[in-house]
Amino acid sequence: MMERKKRFQKEGSIHRPSIIGVIIMKDENNPGEESRLDSSKLPKAVQRLADAMLGIDPAWQLKDWLQNKAEEDLKLLSADLQRETLQAEQRLHRIESLSRRLDVDVKGGDVDLGQKNLFDCFDIIQRGLNISSDSTPDSPYSSNECEEFHPAGMLTNLLPSGETDDPFLAITAQHVLLQIGRLMEENVGVAPAEEIFNHLNERQIEDEEINEAINFLLLQGSIIEIDEDIFILGDE
Repeated sequence: MMERKKRFQKEGSIHRPSIIGVIIMKDENNPGEESRLDSSKLPKAVQRLADAMLGIDPAWQLKDWLQNKAEEDLKLLSADLQRETLQAEQRLHRIESLSRRLDVDVKGGDVDLGQKNLFDCFDIIQRGLNISSDSTPDSPYSSNECEEFHPAGMLTNLLPSGETDDPFLAITAQHVLLQIGRLMEENVGVAPAEEIFNHLNERQIEDEEINEAINFLLLQGSIIEIDEDIFILGDE
């Protein structure tokens, strides 16, 4: 009986009583010595983990586990930061592309830039890229003419409550609204999501941005999903 008990303790078992009154850790500064850590000062979850791991492997070391866990979390954090950095760079690239596109459209127009420019159409100090509520009296061009001339005019009257200051989201949302309106005329009053995505993909707008715009418009009540992936314009 004593021999069987000794063999049981030597081999280890996850069912044996707790043996971590203290946890032994090797001291790197003094390789020949060991330091002791009072397990009662550790969180309960760590105590249970250490108890279970020592039951499986008597040579298990808390310090090694902490080191490995920290390295894994650092790798995950590094990957998250890289992903966030990439997304920020992609977003900046899209905004810069939008800025260049607007600039090219202005320069490529037949209108005298000295008489009409972006500031004639938008009060960017008051509303960012949103349309100003007042037109310039001395300007020979009306607000509607500005909208037709300049692609940024698609922001006009978009989301009157001013819930977003993201220019790319605003433009994508306006594309979605315009496309739903067009599809409703062509498809007996409804706009399938597949056709919305196909049209906007042709304009180099990514699916993620389209989904974000659709979700935003749904929350604002600007569009309504009457069936799965079937949309109509809302009352707003």
